Amino acid sequence: MAITSGGKDRTSCSLPAVPAPEPIAIVSIACRLPGHATSPNKLWECLQAGGMAVSDKVPASRYNSAGHDEDPERHVHRGHGPCRVRHAVFFSFNKADEISTGPHQRQLLEVVYECPESGGITLEKISGQEVGCFVGGYSAGYHDIQNRNPEQRPPGMTVGIGRAILSNRISHFLNIRGARLGVLVRFGWRGRGLPVPPDREDECRHRGRSQPLDVARTSPGNRDAAGRLLAHGAVPHIRREGGRLRAEAVNAVFLKRLSDAVRNADPIRAAIRGTANNSDGRTPGINSPSSEAQAAVIRAAYADAGLGLDSQQRYTETGYLECHGTGTPAGDPLEVKGAASALCQGRLPPEPLIIGSLNSNIGHSEPGAGISGLIKATMAVESGTIPGNPTFVTPSPNFDFDGLRVRPTRWNMPWPKTSNKYRRASVNSFCYGGSNAHAVLENAEHFFPAPSGSVSS
Repeated sequence: MAITSGGKDRTSCSLPAVPAPEPIAIVSIACRLPGHATSPNKLWECLQAGGMAVSDKVPASRYNSAGHDEDPERHVHRGHGPCRVRHAVFFSFNKADEISTGPHQRQLLEVVYECPESGGITLEKISGQEVGCFVGGYSAGYHDIQNRNPEQRPPGMTVGIGRAILSNRISHFLNIRGARLGVLVRFGWRGRGLPVPPDREDECRHRGRSQPLDVARTSPGNRDAAGRLLAHGAVPHIRREGGRLRAEAVNAVFLKRLSDAVRNADPIRAAIRGTANNSDGRTPGINSPSSEAQAAVIRAAYADAGLGLDSQQRYTETGYLECHGTGTPAGDPLEVKGAASALCQGRLPPEPLIIGSLNSNIGHSEPGAGISGLIKATMAVESGTIPGNPTFVTPSPNFDFDGLRVRPTRWNMPWPKTSNKYRRASVNSFCYGGSNAHAVLENAEHFFPAPSGSVSS
C-alpha cells in the first residue's frame, strides 16, 4: 500500500487554469448488453424504442432455478442478461482451454475482436503495435463452479478463469504490445475506468479499453440477503421502494489521440475532453456516497478539459448528464445533488440539465456500468438525441428537481440548445466504498479541420 501526499485540494470551485490536454477520440465501440443488444446499433434501437430488457426467469441454459428455491421470498429471478454464450473456436483455443475457459473471457474476446473492426481498423493494422489493453471485471462465478469438486477440475483452469489473465489473453490474441492492466472492480469500472489522462501520454499509441462482467452465476438468480435488489426492475429517480436489478455486460471502447484519429481519417464517434477520479474519504458509512466528493470530481474533470475555469457558463453548456443511477434511496439523491452543485449553478429554470441513466433500460451492470453509460452517451452526442428513461413515471419525493434545475425525461428528446457549436455530455460513475469517476464528452464535428477552400464566418 502506498499513501502519497502533497496533492492539491480539488474540492474547491476555484481550480487553477491549466492548459487543456488533447482530447481523446472514441474511434469505435462494441458491446454485449441485455435485450438482444449484441451491438451498439441494436442497443440504440432498444433505447429509441423505450425498451426495457428484463428477463422474468433465469434461462434454463444456466441452471435449474427451481432446484435452488429453498427460500423463494429471498430470491430475485428477474434480471437482465445477454442471450447466450458461444464457444470461441475462432480464437484457437486448445481442448483444455475450451473446457476451462469461462464465458466472461469468451464473450470478452468476441467483443474486443468486433470493436476495432467496427471502426474500420483491421486486426492486421494493430498487430505488433503498441496498443494498450485495460480490462476491469469483478465476479468469478465460473471459477466457483469449476472448484466445486477439486478432483474434477479441468486442466488449464488458471488460464481459463483467472481474472488477471483477461488483458493478457486479449494482448496475446491480437498480438498487441502496449501497456496492459487488469483491475478488480465492483461497480462502475474504477481507477482507470472511464478513460483518463494517461491516454494522452506516450505509454502506447492507441489504447483499447474493455471490461467484462462475468455471465456465469452460481447463485439462484440474485440472492437478496441484503435487501438491495428489486424484483420489478432498476428504476432510478422515481417513487418506489429502494433496490436495483442486476445486469450482465461486456463492453469495449477503442481510443486514440484525437490528432492521430484525424490524421488517419478514422471514424470518430465522440471526443473525450476530460476525465477525473477521486475518493470520498471518510463518510458516515463505507457504503455512504458523498455528494461533495462527486461534485469535486466533476469540477476536476472539467478542469482537466480546460472547461469551467473562468465562467460558470462553461458548465451550463453541458446538455446531458448520464447518471450512475444505482436505483437506491441514498445513492440517487446524493448523486443528483452533487452533480447539480457543479453543473447547474447559473442555469435558468427553463433550461434545466437533462439527466438519465441506462440502468432504467437494462439494469445495473455493476463493473460494466461505467462503460455502458459511456457508450450510451457517445451515441447520444453523436446523434443529437437524448434517449428517454422508460421507468420514470412518478418522480421520487427525495428529489427537488426544480430547485436543483435538473430534469429526467421519460421520452426521447432532441439535444437542448445549450450551445450552437457542440453537444456536450457528462458521464458520472461511482462505486461502493467511495470511488468516483467522471468523463466529459463532446460530439466530434467541431474538432475536424475546415475543408480546404472554405470561408470561415
